Formats: sequence, C-alpha cells, structure tokens
Amino acid sequence: MKLRFDQQKLHDSILSAKQFGIPATLATSATGTGKTVVFSGIVKTLGAGVCALAHRKELLAQISETFSRFHIEHDIIAPLKTVRTISDLQYKNLGFTCIRPNSKNYIASVDTVRARENQLTGMFHNVKYWILDEGHHALKENKWGGIIRKFKNAQGLGVTATDWRADGRSLKSDAGGIYDYRIKGPTTKDALRSGNLCPYRLFAPPNSIRVDAVPVGKNGDFSRVKLAEAAENSQIIGDVTSHYQKLAAGLKTICFCTDVKTSRKTAAQFRALGYPAVHLDAESSETERACEIAKYRLGDTLILCNVDLFGEGFDVPDVEAVIFARSTWSAGLFWQQFGRLLRIFPGKTHGIAIDAVGNILRHGIPEAPLYEYSWDKGRDGKRVANPGNPPLRTCAHCYKPFMAYSLTCPFCGHKPTMEKARKIEEIEGDLTEIPLDILAAIRGEIKKVDAPPDITAKALQASGASRGAVYGFRKKHEDRQRAQTSLREAISRWGGREKFRGLPPDARYIKFFKHFGVDVLTAQTLGRPKAEELTHRIIKNLNEK
Repeated sequence: MKLRFDQQKLHDSILSAKQFGIPATLATSATGTGKTVVFSGIVKTLGAGVCALAHRKELLAQISETFSRFHIEHDIIAPLKTVRTISDLQYKNLGFTCIRPNSKNYIASVDTVRARENQLTGMFHNVKYWILDEGHHALKENKWGGIIRKFKNAQGLGVTATDWRADGRSLKSDAGGIYDYRIKGPTTKDALRSGNLCPYRLFAPPNSIRVDAVPVGKNGDFSRVKLAEAAENSQIIGDVTSHYQKLAAGLKTICFCTDVKTSRKTAAQFRALGYPAVHLDAESSETERACEIAKYRLGDTLILCNVDLFGEGFDVPDVEAVIFARSTWSAGLFWQQFGRLLRIFPGKTHGIAIDAVGNILRHGIPEAPLYEYSWDKGRDGKRVANPGNPPLRTCAHCYKPFMAYSLTCPFCGHKPTMEKARKIEEIEGDLTEIPLDILAAIRGEIKKVDAPPDITAKALQASGASRGAVYGFRKKHEDRQRAQTSLREAISRWGGREKFRGLPPDARYIKFFKHFGVDVLTAQTLGRPKAEELTHRIIKNLNEK
C-alpha cells in the first residue's frame, strides 16, 4: 500500500521522534485520515519486534487486515475464537492472511494481555516498539498504562483522533499520562479541504430529551443511569425514526443510542417502518457481532443501532448517515462518532448527520479548532462542553445549525425570533432586545465606572469616610478604570475586525456575547480582575488565525 502525502509526512515525523530517542510519542490525526495505515507503514519500515495494542475486537480486526494488506506477518494475542473470526474475515475480504503464530510482530488485545501477563514475559522482553490504538485512553495508573510499563526495552507510539481526555486528565508523562512528545497530523478541516474526507450535511431538529438535570461524572460524560432515565422520559425513539424518514430515508446509517433498552426499541421501530435494522452492544456475543457487521457491510442491514460500540475505529466507508440519539458531554466521543460518516467512498458525494439530541450545539462542528483542550496540561478537572468553538443555533424552519450571531439562517433565509428575557444571561446578545430597566441599570453602572476619581473621592469625604478609606477606594477605582481602558480598546479592535469581515452591528453584538459569555455593555461594568481576564481572552482571539 502507498501512503498519501499527508500520511507520509506523519509517518516520517513519527520515525524522526523514534530516532531522536523519545520514549513515547502521541500522534494525532483526524478521524478517517488513515492512522492505522500510517502506523502499519511504521511497522513495515521497522520490521520485527513491534506490538500493536487495541481494546476492542473490531479494532484488532481492522489492524490485522491492514497489516495483511502491507504483507506484514503478525501473531494475534486474543481469545482463539477472536483470532479465528479475524482470520476467516481476511480470507473472505483479501483471499489471504498474514496471521502467523510465533511471529515477532504482535497485535494484542489489551484485556487478553492483562489476563496472560505471566505467559508473555518473552514478548514483553523482545518488543522494541509498541503502538497503542486510541492512545488517549492511556494513563500511568490505568490498564493501558500498566501494560505499557511491561515493555521495559521499548519506545512507543499512541495514535488518536482526539488527543485529550473527557475527564480533563493530562496525557503527558510528567503529569500522570504516558507520552513525552506530541506530533500533530492532518485535522478534519485539512482533510475536508484536500478531499480526503467526505463533505457532510448537518441537521439538528428539535428534540424531546432533556439533560439539564443529568449530572456529569468523573469520567467527563453524563451519568449513564440518569441519561437512560432522561431517554425513557422523552420521545427520542419517535424523534429519531421520524427524522430519518424525513431526512435520510433508505440511507445506510449508524444510530448511536443512549442505552441498551432504548437501542433495542429504536431498532424495532425502524423494522416496523420497513427498514432493516439491528441492535448491537458490548454484551452482544462475538458471533452475533461479527455476523451482523458482515450483513451491514454487505448492505443486507440498513441501520445499525448501538450503544457506545462503533464510536472508535469502526471503518465502513460507505456509511451514508449517522444519527445521534445519545447526548454526550464529551466532545471527543461526539467527534469520534461523527467521524464514522466522513470516510470517502466511490459514488458517495456527501453524508447526512442528524443530531437528535443537541450535541452539535454543545460541542460545535467537527472541523472547528479546539482552543481550550491541551494534551499535556489537561484541564485540572474542569469540564468544558464547547471549548471556545463558534456557538451555533438551529434553524426552526430547515433544522440546519448555523453561527449563533447570524441574524438569519444562511440556508433558507428564516429569521430567528428571540424570546423576552428578564436576565442579561438569558438574552441572545442583540442589545435591542434587553428590557429597558436592565439597560438603564447597566448604563448607570458604566457611568459610575467612568466617573473621575476626584469627584468620587470628594463625595466619599463629604459622607464622613476616613482618609484611609477614601485613599483605598480611589486606588481601587483608578485600577478599575485602567483595566477598563485596556478592555474597551480590545473590544474596539475586535469589533473593527468583525466589521472588516462584513458583520453588521447587531450581528457583532451577538457574536461577542456568544463567544465571550458577556454582552458589550455589561463588559464595560466589570471590575479589574474580570476586566483583565476578558481583555486577555479577546486579545488571544485576535491573535488566532
């Protein structure tokens, strides 16, 4: 197999890191850009002494088939039944297999390696280079990190499309992770522009599921139990099937569901409507999963309903639609699932994404930059749903999401209406919609901020305040004014840039509010610490390309 230019560039960068002696490298490349192909090329270059690790049978099968396509002989460390299933699948797909017992290259199931540790001391000693698929899972203290520590004489590589963890933990070796260096490959935006990923159309119709009261757990995602309850109390199954009929009828589809019960019911409802659909989850037997996936690949099954099973590494390029029926607080999970749609396939002009639970409004579009996530620093447990990406709203007429600061839907021309609000936090950002009493209070506070220090100090003296109190207030007031001067200059620069980009005044107000979480007028009332923090964020935004 021949690597594309972007794949070859990532391949060469990884080898350079190895040659420089970096113990563990993390390589990031967008979903669908061929990470398995890239690291298979690495194995081909290195020869013997490599172990590729994965945590799901589907990933093991994909890696093994790619190794065989590269004519890389390899052994598989997994239950015998799994090995036989993978071998049979390769004979069916390729007409041959390069699976060879006692080979010096290995593809290994993480859980099987853990179970057979005492029998694999020879492998741990002989492997010179390990590769971890979906490498963002690994921390020093968890099962992935525990296995990596067994390779005493090896350097290594983790590959992932999302180089952060939903729980906010750092992936860097000196902060609880296992990696020392990160290499960034092509992004989703890069791959869409170059034609290496398939364009998509996105619909986010109104949904009935409510997750406001669903807590976010330590893993950085919604509580499974409470999320299942929210699904049970909604009309999500009816939402999903009706949206499919309206927007993607007859298309080959993956439907991501909240829980097993809902997934089974959803598949049954699809079948009742005449669409061949099946449910699978982690508890489905290996034989059932292999059989149903084969039928899905052949097109005998049209809709694959599942629970957290096919979000990572599932490669069926002719998938034409994905339905999100599972709310998630994890941007990584959402974009991994979204990536199932983006693989190119002959005759596939675009994919259809139907977000039936509001994930797109929570996380933004897949090709948006990730401002707040950091592979090495983590987020100290802070959980951010939409990390600085452009906020979106959904058109009530055509169901398509668009930038929240736009005054009309760019797709159908519909103009959103705003509900009356009594709190500044509830307002969409168009200042003409702020009730007069709130507006008057804000303007009064701005007037206080802008008052000369001498006038305020004299008023305090006249009221009988001590000299020390007057001095302290005057200094605090001057500090606030200096911070506000810098802030207002930054706001002016930001507004000038957006004006140059063609945004009218109302749209600029809305964009500012949506992006920075405060409207322009209220920003001019902030005290020194908050004003300085907002100034920093605006300048950072101005400096980004």
